This record gives sequence, structure tokens and C-alpha cells, in this order.
Amino acid sequence: MPCILAECSVSSMKSEVTMNMHELRFHEETRRWRVYNGRKQLYPLHCGDAMLFQVGETFIPTNVELDTEWYVKFGDTRFWLHRKAAYKVMMLS
Repeated sequence: MPCILAECSVSSMKSEVTMNMHELRFHEETRRWRVYNGRKQLYPLHCGDAMLFQVGETFIPTNVELDTEWYVKFGDTRFWLHRKAAYKVMMLS
């Protein structure tokens, strides 16, 4: 049974997470975040793109936004993405 999107734990989603897990990495030349599947670049992110963002063992629904820097928003809390970090996500269409 799939977990509720508000809190999806890795252990409760086993095969779904493995199949749909991607990584966000910053691309310096374009100054944009891009979605990768291993080494393969899938596509660049755009403002408003929806995803499940991994925080610890939980996936939290969010959207990516751009102010002076890129960030994701969890309710009223904004989390600025660090350019040298990579983040685990599952993209929502």
C-alpha cells in the first residue's frame, strides 16, 4: 500500500523509491538545478516544479522556487538549496 504523500518513508515505499528516485544537482554554467538519474541528466528544473524531497527517511511534498537563490518550501518554511550539495527527490508530474 502506498504511503500518504505528506510523509512517505523510504522503508514504506521500497520498490517505488528505487524506481523513481532521482538526484538534484546544481549546474554552474546555467545556474539551474537539474534532475539526474545516476550520471544521466534528465532535465532542468523550473519554478513551481513539484517533487517529494527527502529529509532524513521521509519524503515531503514541495515545489522548487527562485528568489535570489533556488529554494524549496515546506509550508511556510523555505529551505535554500546549497549548490555543492545533491538532494534525493521523486518528481511529481
